Amino acid sequence: MTMMRNVIRPGVAETGLMVRPVPGYAAWESCRAVQAGATAFHRWEWLGTMAQALGKHFLPLGFYQSGRLIGLAPLLVRGYGPYRNASWAPLPYLGPLVPGHLLSDALRALDCYGRRNGISLFRLGFAPDAAPDPVILEAAGYTLASDTTMELPLAGREEEELWAAMKYQRRQNIRKAQRAGVAVGSATREDMAVHLPAIMEGVFAPRDQAPPYPAAAPTLVWERYHNDPSVHMAAARYEDATAAVLVTLIDGVHAYMWMGGGQSCYRHVNPNALLYWDAICWARARGCRAIDMVATPDDGIARFKSGFGCTERPYVLAMRETSRAVTVAHWAHGHAASLRREAPGRLDAARGHLRGISAIGQTRLRADRHSNPVTLSVAEENNQDVPLRRPGSAAVTGR
Repeated sequence: MTMMRNVIRPGVAETGLMVRPVPGYAAWESCRAVQAGATAFHRWEWLGTMAQALGKHFLPLGFYQSGRLIGLAPLLVRGYGPYRNASWAPLPYLGPLVPGHLLSDALRALDCYGRRNGISLFRLGFAPDAAPDPVILEAAGYTLASDTTMELPLAGREEEELWAAMKYQRRQNIRKAQRAGVAVGSATREDMAVHLPAIMEGVFAPRDQAPPYPAAAPTLVWERYHNDPSVHMAAARYEDATAAVLVTLIDGVHAYMWMGGGQSCYRHVNPNALLYWDAICWARARGCRAIDMVATPDDGIARFKSGFGCTERPYVLAMRETSRAVTVAHWAHGHAASLRREAPGRLDAARGHLRGISAIGQTRLRADRHSNPVTLSVAEENNQDVPLRRPGSAAVTGR
């Protein structure tokens, strides 16, 4: 797991709420389990995997009150010298998990932490169930935006009911895929490492956009999760070729679709529709109460997902940028203070190191005089360069 280093100055709100790193997996997951709005994307190991995929550092911060961990602030941080941005990542729900009545204090503590540690740009996302108070976010200086996701309720519903609730066109798409011989099975490493990145490139190229995740991300997910029963990596195959791939995660009683798509050349046999139906049935069979199809980047994708009988749910994105000059000034002040505290010890260590080097040099000089006193003495008397000897080699002249 990639962790953020040298970002250790805690942030403290006026109320005494403190932000500091969470010591490990067990403490993180224990706290996450009781937070409203927690998702699969807040899991410790998932955040570490995404940090590696995105070239960022996972900074596992916690909110502490009277020494007790009461909330989490997962940050994926990228640094540019003393300037850092936090959670500017494609994960939609990457935001703090904290009881609603403490949100205002938590944001103040997080702001304090950011100023003291050179983090000037925050982008926070809140899952639909988190429902943060927009007044509190705006009062803390955040600019808000709203996006939507598609969620399908599963609780207490049999497959027949889910099938009947789908739009007629979507049922026809699934039947067409089945009649054409499209088969769904477990995705292979090749599906994740080769086919899924190519599919995502094809999905976003017509929009003149790059895929939100690097091509290496699916491979990392495969390596970490291919034996994890809570992660479903499925591929639809048509005539022995991979036509579509979809990755779905389960966290508690909710399922989340992470990444997926189909090859445009196989669109006529509708492999995507069959994969989505497979994921819905898989999540329902494992006791999930809902499956979140995660985001609707354009109207076409929104129509496709809504055809499965989903409910559109809004979620909040919040961004705040502190003045970079102020952030760098805070960072420089803290760094200078650290250097002042460390300077006496570093100076003593340097002096000791120099004394050691001097003693070694004097010992070697005495040894050389003893082994070849005439040659060395003549060189010194004539003010010539003294031959330098390398172990196991002939003498060379230093100039």
